[in-house]
Amino acid sequence: MKQYRLKQLVWGVLTSLGCLTFHPLVEADSGYVPYPGKVEVRVQQVPSPKAVIVGFETWPGFSRNFRVTLPDIEVPKDAPGAAECERRLARKARAFVQNFLTEESRSVYIVDMRMADSATGNGVASIVTDRGELKRILLDKGWARPSSQPTNEPWCE
Repeated sequence: MKQYRLKQLVWGVLTSLGCLTFHPLVEADSGYVPYPGKVEVRVQQVPSPKAVIVGFETWPGFSRNFRVTLPDIEVPKDAPGAAECERRLARKARAFVQNFLTEESRSVYIVDMRMADSATGNGVASIVTDRGELKRILLDKGWARPSSQPTNEPWCE
């Protein structure tokens, strides 16, 4: 009984601190949707073509920022160890997403953001604008591919 209570306490503390955000048992794909429907957001930052930091009012007078990741796609990586052509492609895609969300679109929305719990700052959601769905546009331009596609295929010839 004592060991069970200790596990409960540790789990509670780690969850409240956000330490279990990427734990395999606590996935953002879990189906928990604390912010259902289409929510208008403000784009804060674009760290990668697949991830966007957005802010919105979660409660009247209370705003929060979230890192929203697009579901079911892979994008080129701009990281050490990646081929130079893949890094260039990643930078182009990131610049496109930044411009598309902040300059070209009048309004940006997330749709049915799934999260591990509402205390974390990470979620998975579609990002939609008045000009279209970001995931579809990235796929059409060749700056993303479905996650189901083998990951060992190179981005460049």
